[in-house]
Amino acid sequence: MRLAVAGHTITPPRSASSPLKQRGDANKFTRKKMTLPQYITINGTNYASENLNETAKMQAVNIQVVDAELARLQQQIAIVQTARNTYVNALIDAIKGKNVGAAAEKPKKPRAPRKPKAKAE
Repeated sequence: MRLAVAGHTITPPRSASSPLKQRGDANKFTRKKMTLPQYITINGTNYASENLNETAKMQAVNIQVVDAELARLQQQIAIVQTARNTYVNALIDAIKGKNVGAAAEKPKKPRAPRKPKAKAE
């Protein structure tokens, strides 16, 4: 995962993942400690993470958290977009199916009334 905000780039180690780690109960989460990479590059300048003050470290972690959430939301968008496309295709198929059936049956022309037959005596 690569973090970039307005020209600022932070590349976390590969082991960094979601900031929340799920415990046994689905509704209970604990905060997973995110680690910063050894160096952070901001506008082309490398900074050692260990030399950053606590506020800067917190902001870097916040960027990691936000990027992880963006990635999760982008996956959700892809899932929902796929479902939408499936529904659109199903609608198109349903509409085409009705039109094909209607086109197969030609409407009947109204018939002129018949003349009564003459009675034979």
